[in-house]
Amino acid sequence: MNEEQKKIVSDEIRVQRCKSKLTQIDMATALNITRETYRKLENDPSKISFEQGLIISYRLNWNLFNFIMDTVLHNAI
Repeated sequence: MNEEQKKIVSDEIRVQRCKSKLTQIDMATALNITRETYRKLENDPSKISFEQGLIISYRLNWNLFNFIMDTVLHNAI
């Protein structure tokens, strides 16, 4: 994932989290990590593990993996 793609995914995670009315603390608690660690993941989504991605997708009721694939594939063409 290049820097532009990271920014796009990061921004969308933030948008989806806000739409869901969840805070970074809420997400960190769901992931069993600190808010600071969650903030780092949100800022650099390339660091999100598969398991964390599943939890994020579930909590936000949004498919993070499809969004990443669409973003990566769109920018690859």
